[in-house]
Amino acid sequence: MNPLHSEKEFILQCIKALVFREDLCVEESGFPEALDWDWIVRTSYDHRLLGFIAFILDKGNLLKQLDHEVQVKLNAGLRESQLNNQLRQKQFQEVNAILSTNSIPVIPLKGLALTDLIYHDVPFREMNDIDILVKQSDVKESFRLLAEAGFCLLETYQSKNRWHQRIYAETDSLWDGRILGRLAVVRDELLLDVHFNPTYRVEEKNIDLNVAGIWQRALPCPELGSNVFILDPKDLLRHLLIHTVDFFKPHLIQVLDTACVIRKYNFSGSDISDQISVAPHSPTSALTALVNAIQELMNIKQGRVDFSRETTEVFERFFSRPLIPDETEQALETEDSIFGIEMFRNIKSRRKRLIFIAGYLLPNPDYYRQKGAKFPYLIHWWELISKVWRLGRSRFSKQGF
Repeated sequence: MNPLHSEKEFILQCIKALVFREDLCVEESGFPEALDWDWIVRTSYDHRLLGFIAFILDKGNLLKQLDHEVQVKLNAGLRESQLNNQLRQKQFQEVNAILSTNSIPVIPLKGLALTDLIYHDVPFREMNDIDILVKQSDVKESFRLLAEAGFCLLETYQSKNRWHQRIYAETDSLWDGRILGRLAVVRDELLLDVHFNPTYRVEEKNIDLNVAGIWQRALPCPELGSNVFILDPKDLLRHLLIHTVDFFKPHLIQVLDTACVIRKYNFSGSDISDQISVAPHSPTSALTALVNAIQELMNIKQGRVDFSRETTEVFERFFSRPLIPDETEQALETEDSIFGIEMFRNIKSRRKRLIFIAGYLLPNPDYYRQKGAKFPYLIHWWELISKVWRLGRSRFSKQGF
């Protein structure tokens, strides 16, 4: 047995109860006095679970056992989660109305799709933004329609190197999206993440999903719109698993999502293994660890948490929210270098290529001004030298030197 702290065990027991829509089992004497409810509320909120936790407690008639202040916070979280979910659904309909004018097929992803498929009876699935998938052949028309409706590209990347930002914009305004296979646009408070050929990075490897196959297997969803489709269940499971392992700071809501999908479609262990292996160049170790942890969670008995050491480590990483699995700073720097190489290849002008290279040697004043740096040149050069040294050392070590 590899125990977690009582508060962490409690949250995981709530997730399991939510998956099976069962009452939470609590001793007749009530909750342990030692439970830190302030920590539970804050952590559940951070992992977008607060509304669900409040629901499962209320379902079992357990809310009244808690202090009034805790009840107020949980009830507020329940209302906030429900309002957030309703707002995102309404915003999706607005976005879809724009794209449907030219009959552009759309697949809602993650929270939007799961609200319709999984959480229709518990509409508390919170979303920070709206994620949709469109066909690559529809990318230009989709962004034209969205631009006409007032959406603009979200500047998610600011280079610390001088002149790079301007060269990115001049060379290709979609440079980031073409590498990542998705682009974010914004209008007022609505953030829309448009996917068309998404690439996921796990354990220093890129995973490209078979988007053409995904569209062939997609299922019509007329209740959301005549042009709306949903992922085939197996594609849905694979996307959730890979996205969770890829995610920079994963949330426990992703564990709940995946476990609910596994239960709804009654996926067997072999079904899940197939979805892991389908991903090209799949780093099975990370995905397998996540799958095993979710399956152990689904099989725990009420009131008793007995995880393996590996599963305990997986959930500890969720609660501490680093990368899953732990990726080194070198891996992130390597990924950043890949972006620079791809951008350099897109530059046709020799003059701009020289400027681009020179830009690495000089700091971007705007970047360091926002960071509040007093000595941007010293910081920039030190980071540049350190980065080159780490990348060089990493490359030599991989070659056995």
